[in-house]
Amino acid sequence: EYFKTLIMILIVILAFLTFWFGSRAIFKTDSPYLAVSSGSMVPTLNIGDLIVIQGGLNGSEIKAGYYNPNNSSEGGDIIVFHKPGNPSELIVHRVVRKYYDEKLKKWFFITKGDNNPSEDPWNPVLEDYVLGKVIFKVPYLGSVALFMQSTAGKVLLAVVIVITILWMFLSPEEKQEEAHEEQDLNVNYL
Repeated sequence: EYFKTLIMILIVILAFLTFWFGSRAIFKTDSPYLAVSSGSMVPTLNIGDLIVIQGGLNGSEIKAGYYNPNNSSEGGDIIVFHKPGNPSELIVHRVVRKYYDEKLKKWFFITKGDNNPSEDPWNPVLEDYVLGKVIFKVPYLGSVALFMQSTAGKVLLAVVIVITILWMFLSPEEKQEEAHEEQDLNVNYL
């Protein structure tokens, strides 16, 4: 029983790792999936949406333009980037303008949240800070990831892990007892 359970757990882990590293290779970014955690891009992206990011882009491949609520295809690409001045924070905003610096041979992007009244206050985003652009969203699926990052989510995960481990170690004895009882019943009927 332990061996079968261990094999199943290893298969699930292997499948997850294959999916994760395969996604990173296909989408050319270390973070191919992210959960939207702020309302700055509403109504285009809502809190809890899961976004898929395509990385490995040249700045010339990123489209710029302001959000048009009547025709969302007119706006610029939505990019994920490290916030200038705080690189550990990721921002998901639309590129409204861009320019190429001939001296540095680099693209720079001016960004804005669709739900924000003005362009972002920081300096233009250097293309080196861009993880990629949003190519797809799954409404609400990112809520699971956001919950798991919260204290309640971490506690729930710990409880589930403890219960699973206890079940794995206690369950085989019960199964052996049930098997012995079943054998006893079979003997009585013969």
